[in-house]
Amino acid sequence: MVGPPMTGPRSRPAASTSLQSAGVDARMIELPGAFHAFDVPTLPGSLYLPKVQNGARCRVVERAPSDFVDPETGRPAVSGGPCVGLGATVGYDASAQRVAAAAVKEFLRATLTP
Repeated sequence: MVGPPMTGPRSRPAASTSLQSAGVDARMIELPGAFHAFDVPTLPGSLYLPKVQNGARCRVVERAPSDFVDPETGRPAVSGGPCVGLGATVGYDASAQRVAAAAVKEFLRATLTP
């Protein structure tokens, strides 16, 4: 069985946008088909974890630095909240790991090279 992703598509762009608006050079790279923990080579290609909390359905905004809230209720985004479900898939993906590692190396080279 393959469960839903660990984070929702609406939360991922918000994370990099929030950092960018704070003046941080942040980039978000989508790796289609890659599961959470795609860079852990000791995992199989797909492992379903039925009891893992999963916030993929949650919408979260950062009201202030490190203050994440549900935009509809204004309450803190916490585990066990109404949008949090159970079940997710993790798994290693060598191709995604290579793409991510190359992106990190390029970012560090561009950022740290005088």
